[in-house]
Amino acid sequence: MSQESTSELRCRLEKIISQSLDNWERLISELASTLPHSIRCLPHEHREPYTCFESAFELADSRAYRKIAESFADWGGRDAENAPSIFFVNFRFVHFLIGGRELEEINEGELKFGDVVVYLDDEDTPQHAGKKAPQEGLIKSKWGRGRFLEHGLWEVPIRYGNTARFFRSIPAVEAERAFRKFVESQNDPEKFIQSCDLEDCLRELGDDVS
Repeated sequence: MSQESTSELRCRLEKIISQSLDNWERLISELASTLPHSIRCLPHEHREPYTCFESAFELADSRAYRKIAESFADWGGRDAENAPSIFFVNFRFVHFLIGGRELEEINEGELKFGDVVVYLDDEDTPQHAGKKAPQEGLIKSKWGRGRFLEHGLWEVPIRYGNTARFFRSIPAVEAERAFRKFVESQNDPEKFIQSCDLEDCLRELGDDVS
């Protein structure tokens, strides 16, 4: 696929994901008649209440992480644009992983099943993440809080940026420990942890790192 057709496909995908989730599969399938692609919506894997980052970094099923993230949402900080502290997995957590050398960066040609792709915008801010699918050349990722899809590396909406970096996958236990480090790196995390009675959840995430 040429760069021009890839850009057109990505712009069309951007319009599709702005519509109802119920229309995604039909619209993506119809798009293939004019802009051939390898995208497919995965059956029985949609509308789960977690994000692409939580899925890619093995935290979607972590009981302790989910308790902390949900408590943060109730606490009122999750939606604050300029919140001084963040206690859930978003782009800042991915920056923390990369900058703290929690991840092993690799080349695209070294990707193996389960390895992670992080998409970044022109300001080097992570916008999306997925994992290498079993099929050659395909990525599995969750688009926003919508559906899981399999797709080529650049068969993604334009909002996800034009840079991709590649990392070895990490097991869930390492991701949990990294999230604990992230929590403890925040400004005055004790206020949040104690006010929400989350000391036991924090201990579940791994050994003390302070």
